[in-house]
Amino acid sequence: MFGRVRKNRKKGRERRPVESIRHGIGLAVKTLTGLMMTAGMGIMFIVCHDLVTQCDYFKAEAIIIEGGSVLSRDEILNAAAIDVGVNVFKINLGRVRERLLSHPWIAEAEVYRDPVKKIRLRIMEHRPLAVIDLGKRFVLNNKGDIFKEASEAESVSMPVVTGVDYAQWRAQNAPDTQVFTSVMEILEMAQSDGGIFAKGVLREIRVDREIGLTLLLEGPVGSMRIGYGDYALKAKRAADILTYMNYAEGIPVISGLDLQSPDFIVAKIAETDETSVSETPGPKGNKGGLT
Repeated sequence: MFGRVRKNRKKGRERRPVESIRHGIGLAVKTLTGLMMTAGMGIMFIVCHDLVTQCDYFKAEAIIIEGGSVLSRDEILNAAAIDVGVNVFKINLGRVRERLLSHPWIAEAEVYRDPVKKIRLRIMEHRPLAVIDLGKRFVLNNKGDIFKEASEAESVSMPVVTGVDYAQWRAQNAPDTQVFTSVMEILEMAQSDGGIFAKGVLREIRVDREIGLTLLLEGPVGSMRIGYGDYALKAKRAADILTYMNYAEGIPVISGLDLQSPDFIVAKIAETDETSVSETPGPKGNKGGLT
């Protein structure tokens, strides 16, 4: 019988280190090749990016602006910090939008690249309703938000809200205050071209947290105390009185109305040589109704 043939274990052990070395070299070569390819692609990307962003062919031939009415074209371009001739692919659209939104008059902004070598800026400006006096004067938009400090010209050309502090105007993370909703309702009414509180008629809204609003107006009746609520009805009552004053004869000149109760209106007679105050008692026995 033949004996068992023993395997040469020593010979197998000698081959394993050689195979490990070959495997390691192959892995290193693959890794190095991948790194070189990645670096090469990166370099190609940089070169292509430089070629595109510096090529005269991609210079913007026009910048189209949509939505500007208060701001001029030059003011919008200065805010965006771009101009005709800039490379359309060199512009960071997000940064241009941020620069536009940093302008106090711009409420919303969008920036686009047009495929035919144009840049399009689409903006929405704040719609100013009034100036609010909080120790310093600021401009309110149609949402009741403060968006800029008021100039002297704006304080003259728009209604001014006085007698209110910021806590009464808008409390953070809280429902709108009664003062806020009341003033905003009157300001929206003042945007119309007709009516008793029409645009150009309303000069000032004086706020008293206890008794409500008093309006100072351009016209024969210089002031109206309207309190809180029922403003559409109170405006109609005041319009009826003014209409009657225009057509009736022999009635005294009325300088002020108290419309806190639309069913019981108190008039203040303008002071003249013949009469100084109305004989109609106002609230709490006050002569003339308004002070």
